Amino acid sequence: MKIFSEKHQELKDFEEIILDIEKERNTLDECHASIQSCLWNLEGNPKLEMHDREWIVKDLRENLNKKEIAVARLEELKNGDL
Repeated sequence: MKIFSEKHQELKDFEEIILDIEKERNTLDECHASIQSCLWNLEGNPKLEMHDREWIVKDLRENLNKKEIAVARLEELKNGDL
């Protein structure tokens, strides 16, 4: 995807930073939605079978880890690349 026209080559690095920021923000949004869903499933059904509960907790942990990585990457972009 191109934000700036080809005649503005000096803005190419800026364009990459913008796209990286948007990618990480999308990851954060996706993780947030998934984490909320996991919590609703755990709270809404206290009689979940153990394998279902383990699957939900695994998904929750994975999304928390992805969220942490995305936050760290956004901080890098904010402090280093800009």
